[in-house]
Amino acid sequence: MLPIAAVLLFALAALSAGAGPALPDTPTAAGATVRLWVNNWGEAVSLTDPNRPGYAQIGPEQPSTTINALIDLRSNAPEPFTATLVDAQAVGGQQPAACVAETTPDPINCIFRLAVGSGVNALTLTVDRPGERPYVEQGWITGGVFRFSTGLEARDAAGSWQRIPDGGRFRLPATTLSSVRYVMRNVGDLPVQVHGSCRDGIVEPGDSIACSITGPRPVASLAAEYRRALMLRAPGVSTGWIQLRGSVVATGAAFRLTDPHAVVGQRTVIAAQGLTDRDLRGLVVRVGSRPVGLDTASTPQRLVFAMPLVRSGPATLTILEAGIAIARLPLTVSAHPAAPIGPAFPVALVVLVALGGAVLAVLLWRGTSVALRSRSRHQANSRTT
Repeated sequence: MLPIAAVLLFALAALSAGAGPALPDTPTAAGATVRLWVNNWGEAVSLTDPNRPGYAQIGPEQPSTTINALIDLRSNAPEPFTATLVDAQAVGGQQPAACVAETTPDPINCIFRLAVGSGVNALTLTVDRPGERPYVEQGWITGGVFRFSTGLEARDAAGSWQRIPDGGRFRLPATTLSSVRYVMRNVGDLPVQVHGSCRDGIVEPGDSIACSITGPRPVASLAAEYRRALMLRAPGVSTGWIQLRGSVVATGAAFRLTDPHAVVGQRTVIAAQGLTDRDLRGLVVRVGSRPVGLDTASTPQRLVFAMPLVRSGPATLTILEAGIAIARLPLTVSAHPAAPIGPAFPVALVVLVALGGAVLAVLLWRGTSVALRSRSRHQANSRTT
């Protein structure tokens, strides 16, 4: 009986070997857990949700990104395993990163360094153990550039926001109403975390924040140096304090139209105070959106130009210095003067008098000629009789 039983057992073993071992889908009967994650703003962010991927900063200063895999094979005995991470969109092609370790009762964190590409990167983590089917986990990470624009800004006389040069000065007439603020614009591909502003938190790509400092007030009362410090943090490792500094300076320049009613083709005069010859050379005058050239007779106290051909009605005259509006003056433009004014009136009167005299002289001459001819005929008839 024993030899027959042995033969039967051998035959059953041979059939099982031919069909191949029935391997479980996970490395152990108890199962395995794998968590892909990345450090974003000091927190572990999962990479297993394609709709909410983590972020990786790319660029010359960040040639690679650290990606972690928390692997729990739930094995009490030390057994070797290999974890391989592949980025399908990696810079320079797919270059697998490997982690070789031994199982322990506690989870093991494998650390990989990958050159993440721009946009959404598909990750594949494969865990291999001898004699068992590989365990595969998918993940996603978004690569992008960390870029931003920050600065102090002030309103010019036209009501537009203008950047105050970093560490520089912004000049406006003392009587102009202005305001001061600071802005942060996210012009990169990744969200930016902001601290120290009026609206701390995450600023998404393409969005911005603007925080008022003072105003609206006359420039004379807000002229000062302004400083602000902002902390900007990329999802990865880049963190830095940004120092904003600039000054608003009140100038003594003031402008006034000598006559707010302008006529196309005629000279318009702007009375100015507080200008120098150097300031005069840098001024630009616009009527509406149309630039006009100053007359050569202009002085720092008297700006003169010919009103261009613009639509009749209310208009705005804007004076700019270095591209910044420093004054806005309302005026009314007429296509033709309603009546002769000033020096043109006596000239017209003289012309009318001259024409009237000429017509009168012609009439008198014709009347005299007719009377003389009639008298001559009368005398001739008398002699004949």
